[in-house]
Amino acid sequence: MRNVIQLMKNTKNVEIISKENKEIKVQVVSGSNKTVSIPLSITEDLSYIIAAIMCDGHLRKNMFRIVFEVTDNKLMEKFISKFNKTFKTKEKYRERNDKRLNRKNLFRTQINSKPIVVFLNEVFNIPKGRKSSKIVIPCQIKSSDQKIKEAFLEGVIDTDGGDRGKYIGITSKSERFIDELIVMSDELNLNVFKDKWYNKEYDRDYYGLKFKRLRGYPSGQRG
Repeated sequence: MRNVIQLMKNTKNVEIISKENKEIKVQVVSGSNKTVSIPLSITEDLSYIIAAIMCDGHLRKNMFRIVFEVTDNKLMEKFISKFNKTFKTKEKYRERNDKRLNRKNLFRTQINSKPIVVFLNEVFNIPKGRKSSKIVIPCQIKSSDQKIKEAFLEGVIDTDGGDRGKYIGITSKSERFIDELIVMSDELNLNVFKDKWYNKEYDRDYYGLKFKRLRGYPSGQRG
């Protein structure tokens, strides 16, 4: 993984407070004095977080903020738990009413942290702003072990996956992302099928894959 310590040293207005074997503690020099931990290696929880943000969240374009919003309260609690554990934070979320007709309530968290946003953007290349057609699997995850890849796929399924009868399906505007997920699925011995369709309403192509639901995995329900 890219030299995270050097990255934080080069990030304006960010100071390294301490260094441990698996993480560094950093703080913004002026403004919020909140201390956060930045991991020095990829964990299963971090891999899941990256996938979840790529699929159902985003990094704000003109500010250091992470936004994650879903309709499933349990999914939000799962994300927040992994996020707080990974970055040693105490983030919360709130429920808000979606005023659109026949829409479920939304659960939303907004996390303000320059060090974490820089980390996710610079190390794992999560784009800022609109990114659905530009996402790719970070190279650090593609080169990691099976558990890290499984955690990433779980994050994708939890956020962008859906039931298609006996299958689980994933849809994306990014054909490259789908192709990379197919390669990863093959490495995990999952037999997947790629599909593509044209959406007249949005005047664009969409890409997807589906695979049979296997007993035990992938369930999208690991803790």
